[in-house]
Amino acid sequence: MKRILAILLCLMMCAGVLISCSKKEGTDTTVNTSGVETEEVKSSLPDMDWGGRVVRVGEQSSSSEPSAVFSDDMTTALGNVVFVRNAHIKDMYNIEVEVVNSSKPSDEVVKEAMAGESSVDLLIDTVSNMKGALAQGVFCDLSALKYVDLNGKGWNKDANRRLSIRHYQYVATGDLSLREKGGSYVIYCNRDKLEAISDIDIRQTVLDGKWTIELMQQLVKDATVIDTTSGDTLEYGLTNGDNIAFFNFLTTAYGLSICEKDDTDTPYFTFDNPTMYESAINAIDDLLKMYASQSTYTPRYSTTTPSALDTFIDDKALFMSNVIQRLSEVKSNVSFIYTVLPHPKYEDDGTVQYYSAKHYSWCTLVAVPYFAPDPDFSGFALQALTENSSDLTYTYVEEQCKLKGSYDEIDYQLMGYALVDVFYDLGAVYNWGAVKTWIFTDRYDDASGIQSIPVGKVNNFATLWAADKALAHLELEEFLANFTE
Repeated sequence: MKRILAILLCLMMCAGVLISCSKKEGTDTTVNTSGVETEEVKSSLPDMDWGGRVVRVGEQSSSSEPSAVFSDDMTTALGNVVFVRNAHIKDMYNIEVEVVNSSKPSDEVVKEAMAGESSVDLLIDTVSNMKGALAQGVFCDLSALKYVDLNGKGWNKDANRRLSIRHYQYVATGDLSLREKGGSYVIYCNRDKLEAISDIDIRQTVLDGKWTIELMQQLVKDATVIDTTSGDTLEYGLTNGDNIAFFNFLTTAYGLSICEKDDTDTPYFTFDNPTMYESAINAIDDLLKMYASQSTYTPRYSTTTPSALDTFIDDKALFMSNVIQRLSEVKSNVSFIYTVLPHPKYEDDGTVQYYSAKHYSWCTLVAVPYFAPDPDFSGFALQALTENSSDLTYTYVEEQCKLKGSYDEIDYQLMGYALVDVFYDLGAVYNWGAVKTWIFTDRYDDASGIQSIPVGKVNNFATLWAADKALAHLELEEFLANFTE
């Protein structure tokens, strides 16, 4: 799937005319907004006329990312995609789309559920905002809705399998979750600086599937410049937007997760397994080779000066780990050639299978309120929106590549690798016992006792897990009480 998407992204970057595709049985051929004819899987939905009904979608408002639900602005590429999609849905099914913006739409759904009602048919909100609502049991099981086909076009089947709990699919992701892409962590690379220290073609290395954590560790070390007199770091190998970056590397490179699921689809803490416990310790030891040195700079607080972004823009870092939402600031301010890379793998396994880490406070998922006026209509509208939203991701990536610094089909393909595959860890999403925070991110207060691993730069995982284990299990058990068979 990833290879196919990368090829499509590359084609869209280069093509100015229609590319013909042979039409196969069971498919429809359409022309997307980039002028490329693409082969699409036939809709899962029956031909129906909903008589002009309006689907009201509660969506988290955002000043940095466009709406995936509604737009009447045809002057922007993404606005045009949303407008055209909604017009298509109206033409096909006689459904109008309306967005209801709110800073925390999940809270509104919870409030209304207490009265046994819902003013919206669908919900698109951030993972962090949805946690409380999910525990309150105010969402429908999407897999049980009449018209939702989670195996159909537009859904991220792998990610949704990771998000289900005890076979209930209360939240899901797919092409409609546009802001999930904006909340993706990527690796920004200063190619001018890299060329000064190495003859490695970093872009080709990624394309060859040889972009590994070991290679990144070596390049980070080689790029670091220390003042021999003062001992201060003049140039960093890596600067991080926040301490979440540490956990991201453990997830994407080492495959570490806080929770996995058993054969009943029930999450459990991986660290209860002695083998996984040792694997976590070994992975942390390896990653600390890069973190427990002057090669890496992580601002502790949002007010820290300089910020990770400023450090990178000022040409004082080889790599920066940050969300792709920061790309606009990089584009506007850098004086060097840069590239956006996916997170590295642990080893060269002969594939280009890279995973994308997400910022759960920014990434959006979709849900249907339990008290939606007509669940059948909600399910139909959700399926229609999802399976007709494939152009959103393509256009988002294309728009990100338009300004200086990231400008050709290779950069376009690399950004596709960085955004496509996402690994959701329920232990990180719901943060039972604050395990992610207390062990892998930051305790925030310098006087709060034992610091998290990226802050203390010491592998005290055993001590931290022992301290948080009881509370983590208690909170998980209480949460699972909402998901009885």
